[in-house]
Amino acid sequence: MAIIRMVVDKKGVVKHANRWQMGYRIRDVEVAPDGALWMLEDSASGGVYRLTPIEPPPLKKLGGFFGALRDLWGKMSKWFV
Repeated sequence: MAIIRMVVDKKGVVKHANRWQMGYRIRDVEVAPDGALWMLEDSASGGVYRLTPIEPPPLKKLGGFFGALRDLWGKMSKWFV
């Protein structure tokens, strides 16, 4: 019982992107205008859940070689979207 996100490329090929184990059966998932996910649980007691992304923790300031490496990776990662 999981939510699986699929991605369709420009050629129409579907690829698996993410999988989140939920622990219960989900009947429906909708995306709200603010980007939150609303999920409806399929059980006798049921449940409606709203999932929102969390803000990642701020990066620690790194100096020297590792700071330069992190900055370089930040610039390079834009090339690999």
